[in-house]
Amino acid sequence: MKPLRISHLSVAFVATVAVLAILLALYMWNELEVITHAVQERERQVAREEVVHALEDLQEEVFKIGRQLGEWEETRQHLAFDDYYPIWRDSRVRNTGRVPPNVDTVALYNKKGKILLPSPKWNPMPDQLPVNADWPLLMVTSGDEDDYNHVHLYLFNPIYADPSKEVLLGHYGIKFDFLGDLTILRKYRYANITSIRTKVDHTYKDLAEAIDLIQFKLRPNPSLQFIHEVFKQELVRVLLFVIAILSLAFFLMHRLMVQPLRAISQEIDKLQGASDNLSTHLTDSGKMPLAELEHVRRSFSNYQHRLAELHSNLEQSSRDFYRQARQDALTGSYNRRALDEDWHSQKVGSFGEIALLLFDCDHFKSINDTFGHDVGD
Repeated sequence: MKPLRISHLSVAFVATVAVLAILLALYMWNELEVITHAVQERERQVAREEVVHALEDLQEEVFKIGRQLGEWEETRQHLAFDDYYPIWRDSRVRNTGRVPPNVDTVALYNKKGKILLPSPKWNPMPDQLPVNADWPLLMVTSGDEDDYNHVHLYLFNPIYADPSKEVLLGHYGIKFDFLGDLTILRKYRYANITSIRTKVDHTYKDLAEAIDLIQFKLRPNPSLQFIHEVFKQELVRVLLFVIAILSLAFFLMHRLMVQPLRAISQEIDKLQGASDNLSTHLTDSGKMPLAELEHVRRSFSNYQHRLAELHSNLEQSSRDFYRQARQDALTGSYNRRALDEDWHSQKVGSFGEIALLLFDCDHFKSINDTFGHDVGD
């Protein structure tokens, strides 16, 4: 297996930590989205309840206006005598305060459910009521099936001549601006009432049943938006901080470890290349930044100095042994070993005139034995 470099390991470490930091940030962001979704679902449920309560309040208000109109004596009179019905319909009901301003228009129908007089085209009412309807009747409808804004609420109810409701006189109809009344009826905390859209054409006994056909958006949640913004800013800051820390760690690792180790390696390579000259020393570039590396540098330096001393001593010893093996210690004259080496090193026929001197001292041993070797020498 090929050895790994510290620089490569440092890059891998920095990259690994960066990837883990990014994964952690993505996990935290996903958790925030999950929490946000849960909060929005809760707000959507509460907003739905708000709209349901608004529908209930609207129904109660509509029934109240209907009772006032149905119990009004003039309403009964115009069912019998419709000569002044247009004036009563267009002005009298409003001038007397029986019908509030939020009512679009009213209409009266005979016993068979047919309207007394056609309503104005700019504010129409149905010409015929449903047969065998279950009264009171609430009808929500839009004039144009593609129009989500102009949706109207109709209330139709019979008018009786007696309290026992046996003598039918006719019916009344009241037209309301459905979305407009929902908007002004109450304050909404969660439902964005301006975004309410509905496209329905249905009759109800209970107006709250229309909730499934009403579309609306949630009001912006400032707290949730603030949390999102703060989390996003802090997440960016944390990532930038992690990047800065990793960059600093990479720089310090390269500065304190990679470069010193590389310098030591280069010096050792120089020593290997200069093995024939052990007087070469490590470059004294100051202390290493880390104690462990300084210890390694000192160890290599001391080892190299010791090795150079041993080499120098070995060379001196080799020279001394060479000289002692070939020269006489007293006179310095070359001995038989030196003569043989010199003789064999010369080529045959290369000798010129040769002189050989031989001295023999008789009875010299007795001098050494008598007076000692020092005197003999």
